[in-house]
Amino acid sequence: MSYDVLIERNAIREIKKFPNHDIQRIKESLKKLAGTRNIYRIRVGITES
Repeated sequence: MSYDVLIERNAIREIKKFPNHDIQRIKESLKKLAGTRNIYRIRVGITES
C-alpha cells in the first residue's frame, strides 16, 4: 500500500526558489516518502548559495 504526499501551494512556491540540484534531492526524498507506510517525514538539507 502506498500513500500520496500533499504539498501546500506556499511550500511549492518556496521550493521553486531553490537551486535545481536541491529540488532534485527533494523530489527523490518525496518518492521514498510516498512509497512507504512507516515514514512520516524526511529531512533534506539544502546547500546555501
